[in-house]
Amino acid sequence: MIKKYFSRKFFLKIFSLMASLFIWMYVVSSAEIEITKLVPVKIELPDGMSIKNEMTKEVTFRFRGPGLFVRKYLEKDLTIDVKKNRFYKKGITKYNIRLEQFKFKLPIGVELMSMEPRILQLNLERTREKLVKVKPVFSQKILDQYNIKEIKVFPDKIKISGPRSLVKGINIVETKTIEDLKSNDTSSFFVTIPRTDSRILLHEKAVEISYTLQSKNIEFTFTQVPIIFQSVKLIKNVNPKLITVKVFGDESKIKKLNKDSIQVIGYVPKDAANQVEIELTTELPDGIKALELSPKKVTVDLE
Repeated sequence: MIKKYFSRKFFLKIFSLMASLFIWMYVVSSAEIEITKLVPVKIELPDGMSIKNEMTKEVTFRFRGPGLFVRKYLEKDLTIDVKKNRFYKKGITKYNIRLEQFKFKLPIGVELMSMEPRILQLNLERTREKLVKVKPVFSQKILDQYNIKEIKVFPDKIKISGPRSLVKGINIVETKTIEDLKSNDTSSFFVTIPRTDSRILLHEKAVEISYTLQSKNIEFTFTQVPIIFQSVKLIKNVNPKLITVKVFGDESKIKKLNKDSIQVIGYVPKDAANQVEIELTTELPDGIKALELSPKKVTVDLE
């Protein structure tokens, strides 16, 4: 008898728990929410015509309803598909398309609160095709550091198409900015051509670029460079008197440099004794730096 009592009590607890869970899920799913969804617009164009004006490619919808139904509806792939027979008339180029006519079937309890825009303005123009040159674009960092030689682009021209008035003014398309190249190398690679205007169609998405790359920065070693001492005491002897300096920097600047224009400086402390070992420093023109001093230190004998 006692066993049956406890068994019945246990099942009542399980039932209560399941019922509570069901009620909680129902309340959560039935609670009204508002959610925004962006729906792409796809327009079927008549043969030989292109869109001239800049227009929105998405419509913003605002839905309200039970949370469970609204969220499930948002998972659907929705598209506003505007067929040409719904708007196009031969000889007319400007249209105001009312998007309210392209309504979606909504689940029970879900309502459309708003849509923006409601009217799509469409200006059409005859399509024109044209071959234009492709210009490779290198970052300023690369141009500062390297000489880029023997640049070849394949294909060096690509076909574009779009509204006649826009295509007419385009003679060059630029590649994506190239940020990284291998130094002192001959190589080739593919680079994409970004579509900067959605009204212009690029018939090639990428081109192949080959190049020969040489660094503008070089290393050079100057020997027998004298040391300039700054000291309040008389210097009796120095060992060594001349040093070697290896520099790195812009090739054109280094070619104008000579060992007399390289200032190797030795600062002798005021409180130095009869003999002192000092570390050398250099002063060089902008764009050139010292890679190595040999030796880095010299021994100075003072009076």
